Amino acid sequence: MIDIASFNQWLLEVGQHQLGLASDSIGFPLLRLSLLVLAISLLHIVTVSCVIPLIRKAIVRMHHAMATYLLKHQLFINLLRFIPVVLALKSTEFIAHPTLETVWLKLANIVLVIYSAKLLFSLLNALHDLLEHRKITRDMPIKQVMQLLKLAVIAVASIIAISTLLDKSPTYLLSGLTAASAVILLIFRDSILGFAAGIQVASQKLVKVGDWIILGSQADGEVVSISITTCTVKNWDNSLSFVPAYDLINKPFKNFQQMYGSGRRIKRSLNIDTDSVRFFSEQEIEKMSQITRLAPCVIQKKQELAEANQGVDNHNDVAEINLRKMTNLGCFRTYIKNYLLSHPAINSQATVLVRQLQPTERGIPLELYCFTHAEGTAWVAFEELQADIFDHLLASIHVFDLSIHQHPSSRSVDRISQTLT
Repeated sequence: MIDIASFNQWLLEVGQHQLGLASDSIGFPLLRLSLLVLAISLLHIVTVSCVIPLIRKAIVRMHHAMATYLLKHQLFINLLRFIPVVLALKSTEFIAHPTLETVWLKLANIVLVIYSAKLLFSLLNALHDLLEHRKITRDMPIKQVMQLLKLAVIAVASIIAISTLLDKSPTYLLSGLTAASAVILLIFRDSILGFAAGIQVASQKLVKVGDWIILGSQADGEVVSISITTCTVKNWDNSLSFVPAYDLINKPFKNFQQMYGSGRRIKRSLNIDTDSVRFFSEQEIEKMSQITRLAPCVIQKKQELAEANQGVDNHNDVAEINLRKMTNLGCFRTYIKNYLLSHPAINSQATVLVRQLQPTERGIPLELYCFTHAEGTAWVAFEELQADIFDHLLASIHVFDLSIHQHPSSRSVDRISQTLT
């Protein structure tokens, strides 16, 4: 162990004879302080460069997830930093100058508080990475909880550091903050509201990473990050929207997460030309009975209509409308429903509905309303499924002698012109 008194005496002799310093000069304490800083710095460099490679090799052999995350977030480096700090605290008498000793002691204590906070940050970051990769905690608001804990660490460390610098008790600072709480609330109102909203969003699990949300004109896309104060959304045009957490509480938004678990809704219409709707003849009904998806329904409907039409006068063309008859639109509607029920990508246990909406100047809207299975909710798969269904229906509609309503095109005008000429 180095005798500090002997070393100081040797340093005094060297300073007087070699450097020409007076025995009561401030240069001696500053020289001793410089040597102390140099020794502490060298000690830190040596310990980090020698110990960390050994720890890294040991962790690689262990294959332990938590140890890997601790190494990644420099927990072991932060631990080794305590060695020079403790040495600094134990070496204040080496400076041999009351004022410099006081300043040195305060700085060492503040650095100790900072390194303690960094050590806790490393531990929290490693724990965050570990929990995020566990299936059981993947959907929990881990990031927000860790941010709350970090804020608590920062608050405690700041109070201790300031109290050390001012030589005041932490309770004294807390009492001062209590007295100024009204002013603080007024100045930081928006930040406090956002902070409280972030906690509410996290605790109630309103949104999580991976959810598709729509928030008015602010955001329409997938949530990529959630913090206590901000929710980052990657829109479908690959732009980013940074939504304040307060908006998720204060404004209505739509979350499509439930859709991914239960299936995505298809709601789209075919506009049928009104002029193409008519009754089917017996020959056409017989033709419909040859369609596999329609045959059982046609047989059942024929029996139902035969019973309903008993005793009804239909001996002339006008009286024919007194009869209940099949229409091409009704058969097509039944065909669509059976087609959807038998489609492997459509959830037949959920609502499957084909309905007529109010006729408009664009024809009769025939709306399909159904849900896909959970695996068909991805955007590309969903759009391909919709296109496949409507491709089939558009190609099948001529079998029922129906036509889709559409505005005349230049080709339609050319055909009319050729007919007239």
